[in-house]
Amino acid sequence: MDRSGHWVHTWAAAPQPAEPGDLPPVPFVRAGRAFAGTTLRQTVRVSVGGTRLRLRLSNAYGAAPLSVGGVSVALPAGGRAGVGAIRPGSGREVSFQGRAAVTVPGGCGVVSDPFRFPAVARANLSVTVHLPDGQAAGGVTAHPGSRTTSHLVTGAHLRDAELGGAARVEHWYFLSGLEVWAGPGYRRGGHPRRLAERRARIHDRWQ
Repeated sequence: MDRSGHWVHTWAAAPQPAEPGDLPPVPFVRAGRAFAGTTLRQTVRVSVGGTRLRLRLSNAYGAAPLSVGGVSVALPAGGRAGVGAIRPGSGREVSFQGRAAVTVPGGCGVVSDPFRFPAVARANLSVTVHLPDGQAAGGVTAHPGSRTTSHLVTGAHLRDAELGGAARVEHWYFLSGLEVWAGPGYRRGGHPRRLAERRARIHDRWQ
């Protein structure tokens, strides 16, 4: 990796505590726990494109550790936001210190290992997370204003191209950022063309 570059956020969401109305429906909340034995597929829309990415997960509002069984990133079917299907063969499994599974301590976040994935500027990506043990329903970290649909199914379906019979919710859970490695030619600053592009990206994100 070129050490003259740096990581920049291409997508981010501010972690918030999930209110009762923001939690998923039964059976994904049961006996005081949410997401136990659940696969969750969510859409993010990147701004800056690149081929080296890393993902941020957050358990900021969890009092207990969050067990993550696996994470993958793929291209959504048709390139669309909010769909439960992914393009077959496009998935890339994400690792954390060389392992597929990771435990996120309560009140903390984790960053994945860098991974290669062809993320085109302003493209939608699907992030699939398997949560074998879930989290206490009163300590779920979320972002209610996703403006896109997330999909939930029972069981481990990280690699499945389609999530048949999935429940749908309009929130993000446990995702806080996606970063791209930017070379030395990318600068933060006030270049007029870059500011215009940035405004366009922000506008696109909220559509």
